[in-house]
Amino acid sequence: MIKQFIDTVQDAAMKAMLKYIDGKLDSHKEKLQEHDEDIQELKDKYADFKDVKKIVESDTETRKLIKKTAVGAIVTGIVGYILFQIGIVGG
Repeated sequence: MIKQFIDTVQDAAMKAMLKYIDGKLDSHKEKLQEHDEDIQELKDKYADFKDVKKIVESDTETRKLIKKTAVGAIVTGIVGYILFQIGIVGG
């Protein structure tokens, strides 16, 4: 009789634990679904900014190229002036 009581209590405890776990899993599934929707929304919004990102990167590269060209022209001018003053270049 005691064994039957213990078995009944164990069965009830197992059922209660399984229901609790099932409830938590459902809750987590709902949260995951919400997060998936948020992620998809962010991806859609980010898609709008991909073109902007490309333009900004392109402008950055253009600025770098302009700076390098300007520095190269200035250095070339200074070296040319020095060589002209020394008499190596020019007339």
